[in-house]
Amino acid sequence: MHPLLSVAIDGLGTQSGAQQVVVGMPHRGRLAFLAGVMQYPIVKLFHKVLGYPDIPDGVPGIDDVSSHVAHSRPPVPPGPMGPAITGFGTHAGHGHISSSGVGVTLLHNPSHLEAVNPVAMGKTRAKRVSGEDPNAACVLVHGDGAFSGQGVVGESLAMATLPGFSVGGTVHVVVNNLLAFTAGVNEGRSTAHATDLAKGYGMPVIHVNAEDVEGAVFAARCAVEYRRRFKNDAVINLVGFRRHGHNEVDEPRFTNPALYKSIDAQSSFPERYGQSLAEKGILSNNEQARIRDKARRHLE
Repeated sequence: MHPLLSVAIDGLGTQSGAQQVVVGMPHRGRLAFLAGVMQYPIVKLFHKVLGYPDIPDGVPGIDDVSSHVAHSRPPVPPGPMGPAITGFGTHAGHGHISSSGVGVTLLHNPSHLEAVNPVAMGKTRAKRVSGEDPNAACVLVHGDGAFSGQGVVGESLAMATLPGFSVGGTVHVVVNNLLAFTAGVNEGRSTAHATDLAKGYGMPVIHVNAEDVEGAVFAARCAVEYRRRFKNDAVINLVGFRRHGHNEVDEPRFTNPALYKSIDAQSSFPERYGQSLAEKGILSNNEQARIRDKARRHLE
């Protein structure tokens, strides 16, 4: 998801002239997005995960969880990496995509999934009509079960091209882990794909394997170019899987044993992708080991 969103945000700037991109997204992938794209200090995420409050002593209020954090990032200076993640390192010639030149605002995530959609679209429109950024763009990230199951999704799509609501098209990314909590496809919706709702509004849907990094990047470029040309929403169905279930109290092997028999048989994606990079002569095993070691030291 990280490379896909980086390329999409960068493309909205370079192809559509957006100086600011507003992002609405749920818990899924949010911490990686905060650290990798938004430059949110990783030490602050660890601070929150350990249960320490952000609110100073003596100030009334209840702190929120790390997966609801909002953050705004100014435009990133040109270069292979954003400044907050330089500790991870990168191989010369195969740089990390930084989404340079575009400011990004990630809105707070409400526990009621998808409620952020009209808020993100409204914030984007306010930037456009006020003149703050006439080319401001919106990116919405969804879960598969929420996209087909939450009514606010259909309501937002229905208003997408109306003169009083349009933001020039929204790029939607459905992070499809195949399980809406523990419900399988046949239990959660009446259509073959989680993204079929968008078909009713004439929006193109691009289906891509989440482990095909190059394919996901290509899907992002297609969605951004479609939005630029037709001023309409585009949807990417990023199909992967959730290896460890929904959360620490969910055991998906109870409710989806056949699916998880296949998942358990898969080695880790970084191992398989790293092997393919080494075989293609792009990144040797030794170079990969150095990058992993540098990243681990940075996190420690």
